Parts: sequence; structure tokens; C-alpha cells
Amino acid sequence: MSRLTTSFLHRLTFQRQLGVTITLGILLMALFSSLVGSWQSNRKVQRNLVDQGLRITESLAGQSALALIYVSADNVSDAVQATLDFPGVAGVSILDAEGRELLRRGKIDEFQLPPLANAETSASGDGIDKAILDAESPNAWRFVTKVYSQPTRSPLGEAGEPQFLGRVAVVVSKAVLKQMTADLFVVNLVTSFSFALFFLLVIRYLSNRMTRPLDQLSRAMRQAELTGSGVRAQLTGPKDIADMAQAFNSMMSSLEERAQENQRIYEELRDSEEKYRNIVATANEGIWMLGADGLTNFVNARMADMLAYRPEEMLGRPMHDFLFAEDVADHLQKLTDRQLGQAEPYERRLRCKDGRILWTLVSPSPIFDAAHRFGGTFAMLTDITERKHAEEELRLYKDQLEDTVKLRTAELQQARDAAEAANKAKSVFLANMSHELRTPLNAILGFSNLMRRDPGINATQSEKLDIINRAGEHLLALINDVLDMAKIEAGHVRAEIASFDLGGLVYDITDMMRIRAEEKGLRVLLDQSSEFPRYVR
Repeated sequence: MSRLTTSFLHRLTFQRQLGVTITLGILLMALFSSLVGSWQSNRKVQRNLVDQGLRITESLAGQSALALIYVSADNVSDAVQATLDFPGVAGVSILDAEGRELLRRGKIDEFQLPPLANAETSASGDGIDKAILDAESPNAWRFVTKVYSQPTRSPLGEAGEPQFLGRVAVVVSKAVLKQMTADLFVVNLVTSFSFALFFLLVIRYLSNRMTRPLDQLSRAMRQAELTGSGVRAQLTGPKDIADMAQAFNSMMSSLEERAQENQRIYEELRDSEEKYRNIVATANEGIWMLGADGLTNFVNARMADMLAYRPEEMLGRPMHDFLFAEDVADHLQKLTDRQLGQAEPYERRLRCKDGRILWTLVSPSPIFDAAHRFGGTFAMLTDITERKHAEEELRLYKDQLEDTVKLRTAELQQARDAAEAANKAKSVFLANMSHELRTPLNAILGFSNLMRRDPGINATQSEKLDIINRAGEHLLALINDVLDMAKIEAGHVRAEIASFDLGGLVYDITDMMRIRAEEKGLRVLLDQSSEFPRYVR
């Protein structure tokens, strides 16, 4: 659709394109204005209908109070019938305090409104409540108001509670809203398009006057395209169009002056072609041109020298005559890709006349004529034989380095295994030694406990036996720590949080150190603060 529209506009003159664009713009603005006006009118009419429904409901409720008091709808039927005459009122329903329907008029059931809520039993107002929008369907509104009796007064003058009498419901159809909205839309649409037609006529007249000089300039350009020279445009119209006509005339004069110069340039280009051929023939890069049939139609001297041929020996031969057999299929595939316009640099090995391998970097470019017909391939070839040899040597060095790394990795693996075995042996040794130490230590602790119970020892001996016993228990704790270290290294240890007597630990260490200090003539004193914690975790 977009392509058809663009093609249609291109066939029109500028004046007609301008007219079509302005016409569409004004029509769209008129339609938009009609839609906006209809939307605003719809909202206004809807508000008016809702306000009218509320007023009608409150008015009817005031007239229905007596009917609800005497539970009889006879004296309100005329008022209900008059209410149905208002525009849009589709039905009226009056319900007593128990929710029983005293009166129903109109087509209420057609609008599928939900049933009214159960009647409340306690009074919440004085007289008539304010009407509310109780329910709504796609086709109608329902307005409801509550009716209460006037509060009574006792003989002492106290006001009593008002009594809830019932509800009055009025259903207003939305059909009136839809009809009034449609009528307003038609009015807005007719008004907008009338103004749009008037503006179109005015703009069409003004655009014709403004674009007439531009049409004259366009005709002069088309005539110049056909004749080629001797055409001049009229300098009429607004200043900018007259300037364009002046520029066109200047351009035509310039073109006529350059036509003769172009002939001279053509002769110079023909002379320079031979010079450029000489430059190509003496270039340092190899140049190879293939025709559309894949046969060689030009090679420069450098290309022939790289392959140890004479240029005339290579003309008329396909390129795969100078390739190795395993590379021919890839070469033919690349020729097919070039016919599709695909060309990327790649490496190719060539077979020289003396059998040597020549590695080259080929930079091809497909040749297409003005009709995009494939005419052959132009390629520049760079000798990269020395680079390929260097890459091969580097690959050999890389392989040798990888072998060395693998050997060193194996040696490190063996060293790691030996270290793990030694660490395991150390753990076994620590476990065995700890067991061997605990056996005599348990005997020492046992006999010291027996000696402490001997009633024949004095206080000094008993104190020294206590020190021996605490030192043995401390040594036993150290041996258990050694076993825990072995478990840590084996990954089997589990931490436990427990309370212990910090004061007792400090006291035991002081007692063990006191004997060693007395042997050297020293005194060990323990000064313990009152804030020192006895037990910690």
C-alpha cells in the first residue's frame, strides 16, 4: 500500500501533490475535530442525564413517602406515570422497608441490572436521603434513594429516631444518550467538513497562484532534458522561484560551456588509460584478471615473475591450471561466490612453473557492468611465502613447548602425590605417638590420684600431688589437641561450642610455673581482677 501511494504521488506534479497533501490534512483535522467534539458532547449529555436521574429520583421519593407510610401505591401512581414521561426514564420501582415491591412501572427487567440490596432496619437519616447511582449496565443507570419517616417527639420533648420506610429506584435508559451523541456527531461532522471545504477552495486558489511559476520552471527543465541545450526559464513568480529559474539558466549556461570541455577531458582520459596500464604492469603486487568464463585475460609482469612464467604463457588459461589438485574445488566455489557479489581476502597456494609452492594472499573483487552483469574478477596477490614458513616454524616451537609443559605437569603431579603421601604418614605418626603418650600418662594420673587419697601424706605433699595431677591433665589435653590437628588435616574435625572454667585454667598454669620459678629463686604472683570472667564459651 505504501509503495502504491508513493508511486501515485511521484506521477503527480508538485502542485497536485501539494493539493492532495493539504486536502488530506484538512479532512483528517475535520474528522478529528468531529470526534473530539462528539466525545465532549457525549460526556456533557451523560452528566446531564445522570443529574436529571438523580433529581427525578429525589423528587419521586418525596412524593412516595406517604405511600410507603401507608404501604399503598395508589396515591403515587400518577406521579410515577409522570416520571416515565421524562426523556430516558425507562422504569420506576418502589420498595417498602422489608424489600417488598409496592409498585413497578416501565421495562426494568430488559436492562439486566442486579437486584436491589436488602432493606436496612435502622434509620440513618431524616426524611429523604440524597439519591445515588446504585447500579449500571451497558444500556441503563439505576438511581436509588432511601425514604425515612420524620422523627417523632415524646411528651417530654425528646426527639425519637426516624424510621426507615423503603426505597425508590428509577431506571434511566442510555438509548437517549446514544441517539443524542449520534445526532451531535452528525452535526459536528457536517459543520467541520463545511468549513474544511471552504478552506480547501481558498487554499486551492492560493496554491495555484503560488505554484504556477514553479510549473513553468518544471516544463523548462523537461525541455532541457530532451533538447540538451538552448533552453532558458522565465524569471517570474515569487523571489525564491525566480532565483531558482535564474540558477537554472546559469546551470544551463555552465553545462553548455562544459560540454566542449568534457570532450577534451574524454580525450585526456583515453590517453591516460594507456599510462595506467603501464602502472599496473609494473606494480609490486601481482595482478590477475579473469573473464566471466574464468579464463585469464590479463596478468602483470610481477604476477608472471612470481610464478616463473611469461605473461603471454598465462593468457587464455584458467587459474586452476596453476593450482594444486586438492585446491581446485575451493577455487571453483569462490568463483561462484564472486558471481553473486561475494568476495573476501583469502590465502591460496600456487604451483610455480618449476614446481615450487608460492603462498599468496588473494584480494579479489568482482567486476559488474552497468546492468549488473558479471564480467569477471580483478584480484591482487601478495607473496606471503616467507610468512608461512615463519608460521610453520612457530607452530613447531609451540608443539615443542606444549610437550614440555605436559612433562612438567606430570612431574608436578608426582611431587604432589608424594607430598600427600608424606602428609598422610605424618598424620598416622601423630595418631600413633599420641596413643603411646596417653598410655603412660594415664598411669601417672591414676597413681597420683591414689597417692592423694593416702591419709598418711602431709599438706605439702598433697599440694604437690595436686600440681602433678593438673600438669598431667594439661599434657593429656595437649595430646588430644595433637589428635584434633590430625583430624583437621584429614577433614574429619567438627567444632563444638562449650563453657569452661577460665579462672581454673589460669590458676593451674600459675601452679605449674611456680615450682620452676622457685627453683630459680623467683616468685610467681597472680593478681586477678574482680571483673575477670570465671566462665567463658
